[in-house]
Amino acid sequence: MTIRKRLLENLERVTEAAVTQTFDRLLKKHPDEGVFWNNLFADKMRVFDETGKTDWDSPSSRSYYELLLEDFTRLSGTPSSALEMGCGTAVLSILLAAQGADATIVDRSAAALDYAKVLEQRLRREFTFVGTVSYVRADFLELDRTFCCELVHNCGVIEEIPIDSASEVVAAMAQHAERRVVVGVPNFFNPYLLGIWGRGGKGTERYYSARTLRRVLRAAGLRGARVSNSSCIHPLLPRTMNRGLGLGFLHLGVADV
Repeated sequence: MTIRKRLLENLERVTEAAVTQTFDRLLKKHPDEGVFWNNLFADKMRVFDETGKTDWDSPSSRSYYELLLEDFTRLSGTPSSALEMGCGTAVLSILLAAQGADATIVDRSAAALDYAKVLEQRLRREFTFVGTVSYVRADFLELDRTFCCELVHNCGVIEEIPIDSASEVVAAMAQHAERRVVVGVPNFFNPYLLGIWGRGGKGTERYYSARTLRRVLRAAGLRGARVSNSSCIHPLLPRTMNRGLGLGFLHLGVADV
């Protein structure tokens, strides 16, 4: 590595740490991410039990997932099999299954998997599924290495991990991928995300620039790493506004094993 490149990377690390600290100081309200997500899924299940409504029934959430699916398949196609390692709502995997993928959803949180199953049943009312959906409750870092899928992915996981350790986690994901790994991290400068944090508070997310995410993929031993800014989903902004401005909701990193 040249001196110039090393200096640039060090400057980026300092800048990213400063960005994270600034957002934490202004917006952070949830110091324990596990407690936050368990409470969030409990609240989502309460809403479903009382009203029958899910994230898919929210126009803004539906728009987000529809655009994420479009961006995801544009970058990687629809895989024959997909493994989501750390699931959140798992809507992306469920939509991939509707399109024909055999999707496996892995999370250590029973609450997350329970809500994902609710969303699957909601989506089955709207789509004819060509593929399948299965669930595994486990820490994905301890998943049996014989378990493999064409594509391994997650969105909203890596930013919880220190940047210096992220490549090890991505490398662990790659051990289960036959062809490709896709990783999404939030773009702190997306207006829609800022609105969410302004209303409900930020958690323990760290800021990853697109360049840093690309470096993480390469450091994990993956080939052809590339990072794209996803579509902007703010209701008052055109979806193409991210072009040249970097205002999309996610940085999506794609690389081959």
